[in-house]
Amino acid sequence: MADSRLGKMRMTRSRRRMLAGIRERDPEPLTRPRPLERRWLGNCRDFAVLLCALLRAHRRPARVRYGFATYFAPGVNTDHIVCEVWNAEDDRWRLVDPMIDDFPRAAYAIHVDTHDPPEAAFVPAGRGWQWCREGRARPGQFGIGRRAPRGIGFVRSGLLRDVAALNMIEPLCQEEWDPGPGSAVAARLDQLANWTLAPEAHLDNLRAAYDETVRGLVAAAPPRG
Repeated sequence: MADSRLGKMRMTRSRRRMLAGIRERDPEPLTRPRPLERRWLGNCRDFAVLLCALLRAHRRPARVRYGFATYFAPGVNTDHIVCEVWNAEDDRWRLVDPMIDDFPRAAYAIHVDTHDPPEAAFVPAGRGWQWCREGRARPGQFGIGRRAPRGIGFVRSGLLRDVAALNMIEPLCQEEWDPGPGSAVAARLDQLANWTLAPEAHLDNLRAAYDETVRGLVAAAPPRG
């Protein structure tokens, strides 16, 4: 449960509004740690989006990714949003989870390096979809925590949101883009999953998919909740 001194979480898509809210609570430079009672209360998307914006401002290629972290609860792939930054020295995209500092690291007993975790620590939504389709993972292993809602809807939604993020559109956490079941939908998601796992080779396809497919699937998605 969040500390009551932090107040209510404020959802916003805008990086500019996030930064304005942070400075409103404490005008000190962003490089200085803030007391608990003067911090902006956010979620994993806020951390990932802000880090991505800061990296891009310094001309570092960066992007937000939607998927599932394996380090929050044993046996559960937890719905999560992180940032990737291009590492020119190693010629690869390096995953960074900016939400993890000393407090959540201790609370969740996280032992991986969340500034460059091993591949098994984060399952991109596209890979999670492939695993469920191939029978390598059960849909019930994907969701929010051990007792919260779980299932294939989280994987379908995560995949569509990852396609959007690769188009520099980062949906809010509560926007669950689940198009529902169906063979035609599944076949299209198979294709999208392949593209998100090799985005550099499929940038044109991903752009067209967002404009032509993702918006349509989201518009037709049945309400959840």
